[in-house]
Amino acid sequence: MVQEILQNDFLEEWESLLNKKSLYIKIENYKNSGKSIQYIKQKLIERTEDRVIIEEIIHDIFQEWESENITREIEKLKNKYPPQKIIQKLIAKWFNYNEIKKYV
Repeated sequence: MVQEILQNDFLEEWESLLNKKSLYIKIENYKNSGKSIQYIKQKLIERTEDRVIIEEIIHDIFQEWESENITREIEKLKNKYPPQKIIQKLIAKWFNYNEIKKYV
């Protein structure tokens, strides 16, 4: 009975179950903590239906913010590590290699 109610009232195969408002806040928090777009997608996209809504919110929030996050991370790491190690650390944080190379 519970399964039937869930399927009839809540589970729509073509729609995301995620709340757009709470996702917006969560993605803002990830952005403010310096997470990459790839990291956020990896954490939040569980179903293919979620991809559209998450990418839409990311596009709204991250217009040119990815480069700001990369430069902020480089500033933190540049006195501690050589450029090759900085690149490795940023890749480990899911930043795009081509974007990293622009700033290192």
